[in-house]
Amino acid sequence: MNAVETAIYARLAGRVELTLLLASASGIYNLVAPQRAAYPLVIFGLNAGGDENKSPHRSKSLRYLVKAVSQTSLKNAGSIDAELDTALHGVLLTVTGWTNTWLMRESGDVRYEEIGADGKRYFHAGGIYRVRLAK
Repeated sequence: MNAVETAIYARLAGRVELTLLLASASGIYNLVAPQRAAYPLVIFGLNAGGDENKSPHRSKSLRYLVKAVSQTSLKNAGSIDAELDTALHGVLLTVTGWTNTWLMRESGDVRYEEIGADGKRYFHAGGIYRVRLAK
C-alpha cells in the first residue's frame, strides 16, 4: 500500500463503529479480499487520478472506490456503507509526506448484486471518494 492507502486503512480500521459491523475487525482490504475472507468486509482501491499540474507545487487529486461487500443483503452492505461515509466524508487523513487538503464522497455511488463463481450472492454498496493532496 502507498501512503494514501495506508492512511485510508488506518482511518477505517481505527473506527470501532465500522469494524463491529464486519465479520472480522481486520476485514478491510486494499484492492481485493483474500479468497477465504469472511463476509461482510470492506474493499477499497484507487479508481483514478494523479498529478494535477496546476501550479509549480506538487498536488494530486485521487479517486478511491470504498465499498462494503456482504453475503447477507444489500441492506446490510448499505448500513456498512453509511458507516464508511461517516468515517471518511469531510475528514482529513494523515498521509506521510503530504498534506491532505480534501476528502469528500463524490458522485458515483455503488450499489449492486453479483453471483460469484462459487454460486453465492454478493451485495456491494459504497462510493467514490476524492482525496486531494499537496506538498
